[in-house]
Amino acid sequence: MQNANLQNANLQSTNLKNADLEGANLQGAHMTGANLRGANLRGANLRGATLMGADLQGTDLTSSDSRGANFRGAKLQSVNFRSANLYGAHLRGGNLAGAHLYDVNLQRADLQGANLSGASLQSGKLQSANLQTANLRGAKLQSANLQGANLQGAHLQGANLQSATIYGATLYSADMTRADVRGANLQNADLGLVNLQGANLQKANLYGAGLNGANLQHAIFQDANLQNARMQGAHLQGANFSGATLYGTDLTGANMYLTNLQGANLQTAILATANLQGANLANANLQNANLRGASLLNAILQHADLQGADLQGANLQGAKMQSANLYNLSPMPAPAPSPHTVPTPAPSHPPAHTRPPR
Repeated sequence: MQNANLQNANLQSTNLKNADLEGANLQGAHMTGANLRGANLRGANLRGATLMGADLQGTDLTSSDSRGANFRGAKLQSVNFRSANLYGAHLRGGNLAGAHLYDVNLQRADLQGANLSGASLQSGKLQSANLQTANLRGAKLQSANLQGANLQGAHLQGANLQSATIYGATLYSADMTRADVRGANLQNADLGLVNLQGANLQKANLYGAGLNGANLQHAIFQDANLQNARMQGAHLQGANFSGATLYGTDLTGANMYLTNLQGANLQTAILATANLQGANLANANLQNANLRGASLLNAILQHADLQGADLQGANLQGAKMQSANLYNLSPMPAPAPSPHTVPTPAPSHPPAHTRPPR
């Protein structure tokens, strides 16, 4: 049946298991509930076709044209969509576990709630795709383009997103635990309440990204760009930001207990009321940073540049500040009292000029 013309054909519930339909014209065909398991549909035209609930497990759809096709609820495990065009396709709730989607075009496709666990999506085009609550655990998304995609509540645990373009994407409340996001572009992405615990974002670009309330515990942001990012109330305990750029970043109320910020650029950053207890800020640039009410208890500030920083109400007890630049602080922190200093006794009577009138 190679190159067969089956345009608009009614093939509902038809058994086409292992059929050879390479290059066939199935545009607009009705194949709801059809059995296409193991079929050869390489280069086939499936534009606007209806395949709801169809069985396509192990089917070869390499280089097929499936624009606007409806695959909702279809069984797509281990399907081969390599270099296929699925622009605007309907795959909501589909099972694509372990599917081969290398270099696939899924722009504006609806994949909400789909199972893409372990799928191969390297170099895939997923701009503006709907991936809300999708299961992408362990998915391979290296160099994929997810610009403007909706990944709200998606499951990306252990996914590989190295060098992916995620510019302006929505990842609100997504779970990216232990994901590999090295070198990815997340500029202006919405990562509010995201879980990036233990994830690797080394050299990632997060310029202007929203990370308010995010869980970044033990994540690696080494040499990453977080300039002007919004990280209010974020959890950064034990995270590694060494060499990272946090210029102008808003970290108000963030928990940075034992965070590694060695050599980081925090110029003009807002760290008001942040918890930096035990944090390593050695050689960090904190010029004109806002540290009002911050806790720097036992923090390491050796060789840090605090020129013009605002430390009003900050707690620097036990902080190591050897060779730190404290020029033009606002205000200059009071020196800790010497344990051998004898306190001056309070006068038994107030000075005469302060006595109340008789």
